[in-house]
Amino acid sequence: MEVLVRNALHRELTAWSQQRYQTDRWYAAIDPLVSEQTRRDTREAIRRGTRNGRAETPGRVVAELNLGFWRFLLARRYDGTLWRYCMYRAFPGKRRADVERAVSELHVLRNRIGHHEPIHNRPLYALLALSLEVASWIDPEAREWIAAGDLTPSLLAQRSWTGKQP
Repeated sequence: MEVLVRNALHRELTAWSQQRYQTDRWYAAIDPLVSEQTRRDTREAIRRGTRNGRAETPGRVVAELNLGFWRFLLARRYDGTLWRYCMYRAFPGKRRADVERAVSELHVLRNRIGHHEPIHNRPLYALLALSLEVASWIDPEAREWIAAGDLTPSLLAQRSWTGKQP
């Protein structure tokens, strides 16, 4: 889901930036529109993506941006700009607030897992369903592919502490 969100937003921001500013470096084009923290995150991604003398490419920069970056790019503050300009296309028919809420919930879960914190007290079945729902908003075929290879439901079924099933 994280990669789908990242790639979908990257695709739409790139298309908008190429059309409006004739550059695929959308992260430079949005600089005047975003918060100072977002600018810092972008500069750090550029620094990490170009270490060891590697050329700056949008792909390298995007690979260095974490889910928190994308989550906060979906914030209400960008409703009248980035969302309206192009990001809505990544989630056809969805409201920005709904996308932000879902990605925010999944970001919290991802961070708990990434920091090796307990997640057994969270509604794991519901969060799994939410993750697949977000994937379906972007690409229904990708959602099916993820679900087909996902071992999470069977792992959850083996444990009594996983909370309620859907």
